[in-house]
Amino acid sequence: MEKGCVKTYNWVVSLLNNCDFSDSAKRLGLEQISENAVLINFFDRIYKVSKNNIELIDKKTIWTTASEDYEYDLKSVLGYYILSDANIEPLYEYCALGQFSGGVFRESSSVVSMANKKFADTFGNDYDKFKKIMNMFGIEYEEGNRDGKYSWNYKILPKIPIKLVFYEGDDEFPSKLQILYDKNAIKIYNFEQLAVLHGIITQTILSLGKS
Repeated sequence: MEKGCVKTYNWVVSLLNNCDFSDSAKRLGLEQISENAVLINFFDRIYKVSKNNIELIDKKTIWTTASEDYEYDLKSVLGYYILSDANIEPLYEYCALGQFSGGVFRESSSVVSMANKKFADTFGNDYDKFKKIMNMFGIEYEEGNRDGKYSWNYKILPKIPIKLVFYEGDDEFPSKLQILYDKNAIKIYNFEQLAVLHGIITQTILSLGKS
């Protein structure tokens, strides 16, 4: 039986058949390399999105993930970005993923708790390890952080800036990562697609921490 992530990917590719790539590239800040193809950078991996395929064509940094679904989910999210009809600029005002869900997805949910546990297991209280990964990708440190909270600014996609916030743990509480999104991200993705992007970012950072 075909897995759900594969079905989603095939569905996204079918939608790309009718995409106006010139219009999408102009609105969404992408590099257009032909009439029907654009390039997208995701954590130093370059993907080519065209009318009949989404493929990895170059990677400066190598990592692997434990999830077999990762690559299909990532390519689907990149395809949905191209398919968005949004014509907006970032607000550079940020919120947690749960604020887009109307209260359905909470910071205290089991999904978030599990992600925090995996982060603590991978990074412990080693901020320098996290900092090394941020510097590897040229992610910008936000000055003025204190009291064990360190924020980094990154454009995960051209119109979607995010903040990656490392909370340093202590003897009582483990370290954790919070990902904050530009408030206009929900105008590019619906909540389900944004939640998949959130999972991909989390998996990527955990994979980098383990490599």
